[in-house]
Amino acid sequence: MNLTSTQKAPNPSLVTPHFVIGGFSIVLVSFILMLNPEILIQHYFNPTLLAATHLLVLGFITMICIGALYQLIPVILDVKLHSEKMGWFTLSLLSIGIIFLVIAFWNFNFRFIFYLAATFIILAITIFKVNLILTAKKTTQNSLEKKFILTAVGWLFLTVLAGLLFGINLSNSYISISHLELLKLHSHIGIFGWFIQLIMGVGSRLFPMFLLSYEADKKPLKIAFITINAGLIIGALSILFSLKIGIISAVILVIIAVLNFSRFIYKTYINRAKKKLDVGMKKSVLAIAFLIIPLILAAVNLLSPNNSIEFNTSMALLYGFALLIGVISMLIMGLTYKTLPFIIWLKEYKNVIGKQKTPLPKDLYSEKIQKFQLLTFIIGFWFIVIGILFSMILIIQIGTIIFFVASILYFINVIKIVTHKTILL
Repeated sequence: MNLTSTQKAPNPSLVTPHFVIGGFSIVLVSFILMLNPEILIQHYFNPTLLAATHLLVLGFITMICIGALYQLIPVILDVKLHSEKMGWFTLSLLSIGIIFLVIAFWNFNFRFIFYLAATFIILAITIFKVNLILTAKKTTQNSLEKKFILTAVGWLFLTVLAGLLFGINLSNSYISISHLELLKLHSHIGIFGWFIQLIMGVGSRLFPMFLLSYEADKKPLKIAFITINAGLIIGALSILFSLKIGIISAVILVIIAVLNFSRFIYKTYINRAKKKLDVGMKKSVLAIAFLIIPLILAAVNLLSPNNSIEFNTSMALLYGFALLIGVISMLIMGLTYKTLPFIIWLKEYKNVIGKQKTPLPKDLYSEKIQKFQLLTFIIGFWFIVIGILFSMILIIQIGTIIFFVASILYFINVIKIVTHKTILL
C-alpha cells in the first residue's frame, strides 16, 4: 500500500480544507489557553475550558481525522469514497456547528444556540457515518482495520448524541444522573471510542507502512479491539446505573486494550527496516509513548483506597490534558506530515512522475520549522503538566505561551504545504 499510488483517493480539494481548519483551530485553542491559563487549575466544568476543549476535539482533532479518513479509507479498503458531495456537506455543516457550539459554551447558553449547533453537528456526523458505511460496503474484505474504523465512527455518533442529551439535561434536568457523570460518559466514549479506537485502526496499517515493518503479530490488535469496546460498553452502562465495580472493570479493560496496542506499535518499531525516523514519525511514536501518563493516572486512581472512582480536579485536568494534547494532538500533528505532503505532492506532480525530476514530499514544508515545532510542543506540554500538577499558574502561563508558538509553527507548515505549487527541478 502506498499513499502516493492510489488512484481511488478523492479530490485533494475535499481533503485539504480539513487540515487548514484544523490547524487554525489548534492556534485558537492555544491562544485561549494563553489568555486564560487559570482555567487549567479551576474545575473542569467551566465555560471557557468547555469552549476550548470542544474547539480542540471537534475543530482540530475530529476535523483532521475526517479529512484524513477521506484519503486513507480508499487506500486501506481499496475502494473509492462513496460520495465526495456528502463529504462537502459534512465539512460545511460541521464547521458551522463548531462555531455555534463554541459560542454556546463560551456564553454558557444551553438554549437556542446550543440546539442549533447540535443540529448541524449531528447532521454532519450522520452524513459522514453513512458515507463511510456505503464506502465500506463496496468491499468484501473484513479486515481488522475496517472493524476498528467503522466501530470508531459509530462511537463518534453516540458521542455527539450523548453531548446533545447532556446539553438538554443542563437546561431541563430530565435525567436524575448528575451533570458531571454525564460529562464523563460523553468525554470517555468520545476519547476512547472515537479517537483512540480510530488511532488503533489507522495506526495498525500506517505505522508498519511508514516504518517499513510488516512482520508484527496482529494478535494484540485483536485483543485491543475486543477489550476496548467491551470496556466502553460496560463503562457507559455502569455510569448510567452508578455501578462502581463496573466502572473499575471498564477502566481495566480499556487499559488492557491500550497496552496491547502499544505492544503492537513497540514490536513494529523494533522490527522496522527504516532505522532513521523523520520528525513526523518521531512525533507519532512519542505520542504513543505518552499514553503511559494517562494510564498511570488511571491506575493510581483505581488503587487509591480513598478515591477509587473520582479524580480530584487537578488529576482530572491532567488526565484529560495528557490524553487530548500529549497523545492525540501530537499524534495527529505527526501524521499530518506523513499524509498531507503526499496528497499535495501527488496533486501537483502526478502528470510528471517518472518523466521529470520533482521535489520530494518532505520538500513541501520546512523541516527546520517542524523540528522547532516539536521541541516547543514538548517543552510547552511539560510546563503545563507540571503547572497543573502543582497548581502553579506562572508555570502554566509559560507553558501556554510556548504551546501557542508550537501551534503557530504547525499551522505555518500546514499552509506552506497546501499552497505549494509545481516546481520542476
